[in-house]
Amino acid sequence: VAGVPWLRGQALGTAAVGVLLGTAVSLLLAAAALVRWRAAGRLAAVETLHRAVLVSLLLTQVFLFATAPVWATAGLLADLVLLGLLAADRQRLRRAPHDDGVHLA
Repeated sequence: VAGVPWLRGQALGTAAVGVLLGTAVSLLLAAAALVRWRAAGRLAAVETLHRAVLVSLLLTQVFLFATAPVWATAGLLADLVLLGLLAADRQRLRRAPHDDGVHLA
């Protein structure tokens, strides 16, 4: 909280608005992934989550570095790990489109 100006009661600047907008778009895409998982399967959900992480990486993190570099570094690492995991899962699902990865006993 100490390193984030808008959480200390200061006015929202361009960077803060960018962080909030990027976060909102990422959250909407993550919610859309849940809906797509039920409607179209796991591959569709993974592709939508991939988009959510890209928005976070390319929009949110850029603005966050302007205001809170330490938090942005942690977020960048998390986004890169998630991006790699989602890319691997997406590639696996594309190779075996009949297998949605859900197996109930």
